[in-house]
Amino acid sequence: MYHRGSLVANYVAMRLYGSRVRDLVQRASKRYDSRGALQEARPYLDFVNPPDVRNSPFKQVFLPERWPTEQVPLHPDVATVLAQKGQNILPSEPEGWRDIMPVTGWDNVLNRMATKLSGNIQVHCRANLARRVGGWLGETTSLRGGHAVPILEDVLRGRLRPLILHDDDWTLLTDLRRTLGVLDEEPIYAPPKLAPYSDEVLALHMFVVRYGAVESAYMPVARRGRKFAYLDVKVVGTLLRNSQRRKRKTTKDDASETTGTKKRKTKKDDATTAVVTEKTTPQAPGGGDDFDSESLGSMLGLTPEAFNAGRTRIRHEIQKKLSRPRRSGACPSDFQRRLKKKRMRLGAGRMHPEAVIQSLETDGVGARLCVKTPQDMIAFVVPLRDVETADTSETTRPRKRMKRGEWLAMMAAKREADAAKEREEHDIVCEWRRRENPVTMGMDQGLKKLMATAVSTIPLKKPTSEMFTRSCYYSEMR
Repeated sequence: MYHRGSLVANYVAMRLYGSRVRDLVQRASKRYDSRGALQEARPYLDFVNPPDVRNSPFKQVFLPERWPTEQVPLHPDVATVLAQKGQNILPSEPEGWRDIMPVTGWDNVLNRMATKLSGNIQVHCRANLARRVGGWLGETTSLRGGHAVPILEDVLRGRLRPLILHDDDWTLLTDLRRTLGVLDEEPIYAPPKLAPYSDEVLALHMFVVRYGAVESAYMPVARRGRKFAYLDVKVVGTLLRNSQRRKRKTTKDDASETTGTKKRKTKKDDATTAVVTEKTTPQAPGGGDDFDSESLGSMLGLTPEAFNAGRTRIRHEIQKKLSRPRRSGACPSDFQRRLKKKRMRLGAGRMHPEAVIQSLETDGVGARLCVKTPQDMIAFVVPLRDVETADTSETTRPRKRMKRGEWLAMMAAKREADAAKEREEHDIVCEWRRRENPVTMGMDQGLKKLMATAVSTIPLKKPTSEMFTRSCYYSEMR
């Protein structure tokens, strides 16, 4: 799916931006303009850089058969590419993808693939961009004489120096250097090795690919050998259930073929089957509470205890190799230096005992674990002032008729107490306003709302509550 999606994305880019220009005269006559290039690449940029990848058509390139739905239609350019290329050029639809998970269960996988491809596009367009721009610059100036080519390339990739150049060429070079990341305040420095990513840099990459001489692709194309995988609780749970179903079916068929006759079920067999099914069913961590959700680490055994035990075992093995006696006068070898470096690096790799592994992702080159660790919220919690409780014993006693002087003294003491309480509350408000506003947070484990916050700007009023949902978390994370 990842290989197929990269191909579909390239064909969509060719449809939105245009195919490569083969004619040398047309390539040489095409002059780069940052505003014009950005305007020309705007449809492509809107497709590649959506504000939210979850609701964008960019992720449809990996599994177009997932759409259309009731709310989201299939992107017309993606549908056109599938209709034009067909099965002869593009890989076919992956077989059995509906049996692995329901249609709605593929959203997380598609979102992660779209995020990974978006990151690969950023690296692809920035890699060796200054050198490729210099190659295109040589092609454009070849009709005006070969002596200007090394001068322009030197000015583009080196330090600025007084040269005899046309004003249009100087403007072009300064525009290219600004797009490549040279600051206007420091015009003497050369472009960086990796230009900062922006829409202008991506538009310049598209321009150089289309009008340059070197064959290249608009987007990176993933090879078939580079595998992509994303595992979370939903994916692993579905795969384990399917594997157990296939295993039971295979075992039953093998038994019937061996005996040649069907065995008659008894109550003892039913009880044994129920026990086996109960054991193979994954249990939620924490004793099976209703509010505790299962994680990928608990299903696959990637727990902090196993991780820390493996880390301790590796450190002991390294220490045993380092403690072997050396010959007298022998210097430490490179192997021992690497072992010491590895031991020091493993010392900072201890996993939090309450950490939870949520997902595992790989693109064939590196692996990424999404690990969630608990955070201590005591520093963010402001204790409330104790409420003054009245003496309930006074209410049970019979009231005595008070004299006028006693009553006036009691009212004066009450007014003084109210004034002192008001001054105290005023001091509390002033003290809170001088500090940051306190925030009281509460976790919602395993449900839709990840966090509920109560923000209090004035301690004497009811705090305002806000909800942080799971969809908002994934949107901010991407």
